[in-house]
Amino acid sequence: MLHRIVVAVVLLLVCEAVAETPLIIPRPHVVVVLNGTYTTSPDVITFACSEVYMNDFRNSFEITVGRANDAIERGQLCVGSLANGIPGDVSQTVSGSVARVDFGTAVFPSDSNSIRGAEICSYDVQGFLQTFSNWPQPIIPGYGCPPVTFTPEAFDWVKSEWGCLS
Repeated sequence: MLHRIVVAVVLLLVCEAVAETPLIIPRPHVVVVLNGTYTTSPDVITFACSEVYMNDFRNSFEITVGRANDAIERGQLCVGSLANGIPGDVSQTVSGSVARVDFGTAVFPSDSNSIRGAEICSYDVQGFLQTFSNWPQPIIPGYGCPPVTFTPEAFDWVKSEWGCLS
């Protein structure tokens, strides 16, 4: 426990030290990274369809992070902590009829006094993002392309780590 507090305080000091302008106040945040695998059947995923799938997934991801933020505001997630998430990077790797999508979100504390709250909140956001029923259905509509099936029907947690924007 003491190690986490020391790391959070050091990160806060480092983040404050790298501010380049007085208008930007960097804040420490927790980055949560997940992934999932989907398939099409029987077709190989074409380049054109991989772009459609990627755009559809990114749109669904942004909607789902918005739903998580709404749940935080309503007190259904991150109880006792003020934080918000923003969608981060999304990437996709395709091989034949199988694709893996990797994605992450950043959970920011509402102020520098709630660093531990952001860490705890990141666990709630992680669980929210892993659960398919919190996502628009279908997650990837793929209009004009073969339908996709996610296996398993939950996203896998890859890692969580502290970060700092400047």
